[in-house]
Amino acid sequence: MKTVLVVDDEFLIRWALKEGLKDRYRTLTAGSVDEAVRILEAEPVDAVITDIRMPMRSGVELVKHVRGRRPGVKLFVISSAGSDDDMRRCYECDVEAVLRKPLEIPVIRRMVELHLAAAVPGGTGGSRS
Repeated sequence: MKTVLVVDDEFLIRWALKEGLKDRYRTLTAGSVDEAVRILEAEPVDAVITDIRMPMRSGVELVKHVRGRRPGVKLFVISSAGSDDDMRRCYECDVEAVLRKPLEIPVIRRMVELHLAAAVPGGTGGSRS
């Protein structure tokens, strides 16, 4: 089973995404970039869904961290308040998609499914199916 890490400082967003993905994916959650980095160091992860604006460190920092260490991980960015500059920086890091809140869980689920289905087995992402 593939693993998705959901990173958002809002508990309800993390919960909703976990609930929407849990029947197809092992879903981990983190409330901050620092917590996400700790999980990424310890767990195989195939995809990350992260908010841009969070206290302390931004999702843009997390995107850069993941791209630098695990280039095969699929990255999805969500935001209600991300600036155009934030969005540009995310696209420069080759994210799969940038989505605005409010989120539609079925849309996110389908996007994750499509991108993970297209992933090369045994690539440099996370777990093996």
